[in-house]
Amino acid sequence: MSEAKKVAQFPSATLTDVGRVRERNEDVAVADPKRGIFVLADGMGGHPDGNLAARIAADASLHYLTAKNLPGRPRDRGERLAEAIRFANSAILERSTTQGGEPGMGTTLAVAWFGKRQAHVAHVGDSRIYCVREGVVSRLTHDHTVVQALIDRGELRDGAPEVAQLGHILTQAVGLDPHVEPEVSVFDSETGDVLVLCSDGLSDLVPDAAIGAIVNASGSDLDKAAHDLVETALNAGGHDNVTVVVARNDQTQSPHRSKP
Repeated sequence: MSEAKKVAQFPSATLTDVGRVRERNEDVAVADPKRGIFVLADGMGGHPDGNLAARIAADASLHYLTAKNLPGRPRDRGERLAEAIRFANSAILERSTTQGGEPGMGTTLAVAWFGKRQAHVAHVGDSRIYCVREGVVSRLTHDHTVVQALIDRGELRDGAPEVAQLGHILTQAVGLDPHVEPEVSVFDSETGDVLVLCSDGLSDLVPDAAIGAIVNASGSDLDKAAHDLVETALNAGGHDNVTVVVARNDQTQSPHRSKP
């Protein structure tokens, strides 16, 4: 008798497109769905070797998080994510100074570790992570940009003309400085929750509410969700690379048991 194929507890779909304007795709996404780990990096345009920086960051952080004997207890995951981003930062700096890379190459980096009851996320830059629950979308990350800093201080109104003028000037990125400060958060997770990691090629052109509606309309078909998200961004102009990772929590949660 053949053994039944085990259904993935964190099924996912990834899609990337160079867009309508760019000639090179500087976005990279990697994942380990079995462990519930998902990574997205967006190399900095206008800087040397942005695509290489993104590839190093994505691969290095995933390698760090899936290394043998790495503690994987849920309470440790936030710190592990921060350590992975710092590891990626060091890997880019080493490549740029000693192994033929270009000094000044940098990238955003967003990492999610999906669990049965919690989702841990960490990021540097403006690549975003969303959670879609029953069609309602919540942004789990906070852009590390000059615009967002000014909005946070009350010096700029979201939607003001200056927002477009300032664009995506990052307040920090991975690979540019030996010191990087990942922002780490933890959120409750429920069966059926969908995480969406994306580059700004999506979030610039598709409003948050529309992202939630597209994922919800796709039902259980994550490939369709990824395709429809990217297609929506392309139809809105596609002025940048567009990359999405869509992952769902399919774990069945057992009730909490109180300790005796």
